[in-house]
Amino acid sequence: MISIEAIILMTISTAVPLVFASLGGVLSERSGVTNIGIEGMILFGAFCGMAVSYFTKNPVLGVIAAAVGGGLLALIHAFISISCGGPQAVSATGITLFSVGITSFGLRLIFNRAGNSDPVAYLPTTEIFRDIPVIGKYMANFSPLLYLAIIVGVGIWYLFRHTPLGLRIHTVGENPKVAETLGINVWRIRYWCVIVSGMLAGLGGAYLSLGQMNLFQENMSAGRGYLALAAVILGRWKPLGVIAACLFFSVFDAIQLQLQATNMTGLSPTILSAIPYVVCLLVLAFSFGKSKAPAANGKPYLKKQG
Repeated sequence: MISIEAIILMTISTAVPLVFASLGGVLSERSGVTNIGIEGMILFGAFCGMAVSYFTKNPVLGVIAAAVGGGLLALIHAFISISCGGPQAVSATGITLFSVGITSFGLRLIFNRAGNSDPVAYLPTTEIFRDIPVIGKYMANFSPLLYLAIIVGVGIWYLFRHTPLGLRIHTVGENPKVAETLGINVWRIRYWCVIVSGMLAGLGGAYLSLGQMNLFQENMSAGRGYLALAAVILGRWKPLGVIAACLFFSVFDAIQLQLQATNMTGLSPTILSAIPYVVCLLVLAFSFGKSKAPAANGKPYLKKQG
């Protein structure tokens, strides 16, 4: 029998990597750079986090490594897309393909096998919350990365709503020529937004390998980067809307996990695991044309044009 309580807890848990990745997508795209390479950055972050935790026995260092790994891939994407003016979709796709290959190679190099790594040191749950009345027993079972995701979400909302930097990012993403006329360094803004987007995607990967699990599996990002990008569109590039979209998709992910656990339908796990992605396609199909991306999103801006 399906448990509503279990679905709620699973929804919150499975939303964490989506929230990190989609908030990164908001930063990148609102500065004018499309980053469909978030999928690869999640995967690479998950691998880097696992590898550093494996060798150091310190999951906190693993989380830092995951963020750095995602940021490095984002730096490559930023260089190709911003400095070279290359096609952003092609660059990001290349990043994802590179991540799939390098993580599979790294897994074989470290553990002499394919599939998954050995168990590694992982982040403990937040037991400090257990004594809080009513909700403490639930809060204590979550990874600290959940609470970091909440902090990041509030921070990015505040950035765009109440700070001059948020206004500059918005201006760069809407009209980089006007931004440069106003004295804003377009390239610097875009570089930092893309790099931070990769770091956040890497944190989403760290949650998969060091928070939700304690190992790395090949292709464990499993399309979450694309779901995150769909959440960005559904949330209309606004942080709170994007977080709500992540929770919406995660409800269906939690439902399919419950259906697999209870075997109520008798359907193949492969079919059930496709539920959130089918929902994603349907939602995007019906919302097509209702969301307006930043005007300069995906359009290179070379300084000689200014």
